Amino acid sequence: GTLSGACDRMWLGVEVWGNDDISQNPVDQGWVEVINGGTIENAVIGITTCLMEEDGSDNLIPNLDYTGGIIETEDAFFINNETAIKFYPYSFNSMSNFKNTEFISDEGYLGISYPKNFIDITEMNRVLFISCDFKNEMGPANYQHGIYSTNSYIIVKGICLEGDPCTSWDNGLFENLQKGIYATGTTRYIDVSNTNFFNNYRAIYISGMTNAVVTDNSFEINYPYGPLGGYGLYLSNSTGYTIEDNNFYHDEGEPTGLGLVVHNSGIYSNEIYRNFFTKLKLGISCQEQNRGTTEPVQG
Repeated sequence: GTLSGACDRMWLGVEVWGNDDISQNPVDQGWVEVINGGTIENAVIGITTCLMEEDGSDNLIPNLDYTGGIIETEDAFFINNETAIKFYPYSFNSMSNFKNTEFISDEGYLGISYPKNFIDITEMNRVLFISCDFKNEMGPANYQHGIYSTNSYIIVKGICLEGDPCTSWDNGLFENLQKGIYATGTTRYIDVSNTNFFNNYRAIYISGMTNAVVTDNSFEINYPYGPLGGYGLYLSNSTGYTIEDNNFYHDEGEPTGLGLVVHNSGIYSNEIYRNFFTKLKLGISCQEQNRGTTEPVQG
């Protein structure tokens, strides 16, 4: 089925309510499934994990006593929403997961301003994305982000098609976005693997995190490095990271873009290992302090 706005207008979207004082389970928490080609489109927020209440001035504000709702999708579509999914803070481990789901913005978008984030996550623990696509089809990379994560633990990965250990993957995709993944925070971290990043200004930005994992990904970089981006992966004030078996490249024309920026890892002895850099203006840029003899703390 399809949930959409009437008369070619945006609508407010779906609210799934929970209880922030209870661990996550489908008995005590609200639970939304979007499956088998189900579609949510033309919403201000496709699904939000909170009760939104009026403040008396026609504005909606979140009631954070109602966070904790569960979202599960498989073979689903979120099309032309200003924000597709918004997670509000929740203190227990999350059961929410997304599999083979497409998040798309195209020329049919009805909003007055540009779409914001496909996924907006704040203070969540373990939200899983398996072989999902995040695509801007409105034109050149605009201000839209794929996943915008604040102080959350997220996993983004492809799905294994064959082999154990796996020899064939169906990779996830982030395409033509201002930022593919933007993740910042000190108490949680990010794990990204077997995912393709194509033609984004900034594919992945990670700030203030310990133990971030970025492995077995492909970054096609087609923009020169500058204020808007033009890089594959940017590590800022982060340590204990695992950056391995990634491919950073530019395909056609003159070399352009920057593969990897390492900014101020600090005094710890971190290692970036077995990555490939092809036809870029600059492969790796190291800024401020990124060396020492102290081993990072593994959490």
